Amino acid sequence: MNFFMTLSNVYGRIYGTDFVSKGLLRYCELDTFAMVVIYEFWKNEIDNYSN
Repeated sequence: MNFFMTLSNVYGRIYGTDFVSKGLLRYCELDTFAMVVIYEFWKNEIDNYSN
């Protein structure tokens, strides 16, 4: 956790905290989207296997 805090403080000072916040939000959006895609893939595979 210390590394993350240090890294975010450095990036916050260089690029501004708004840049860091938007980057983290974008990361969360992409991560959530990836989880949904994986879930839908496996759900489809299981449904096809059952039929």
